[in-house]
Amino acid sequence: MIQPLDTCMRTLSALITSDVPAGEAEANACIETYLATFPGPAKQVAALSMLDHAVDQRLSPSPFLPVLKAIIEAQYRRLGTSRN
Repeated sequence: MIQPLDTCMRTLSALITSDVPAGEAEANACIETYLATFPGPAKQVAALSMLDHAVDQRLSPSPFLPVLKAIIEAQYRRLGTSRN
């Protein structure tokens, strides 16, 4: 069975060479879908932290990385917390 993090990372990896505006919308939708697989804000924050770490490890360096990090930071804020 493919794990939600793997599915999301595959999508994000494919987007790193895409057009930024189109890729940004798709990346945000992918991340929101990934987070929706976890019940409750606490588990979503933990899942977002795992995704954040995976993006740092697997998608660096990429010109799309700052866009992804901004999307992730916005998701942290939506969940009422921050990256740190």
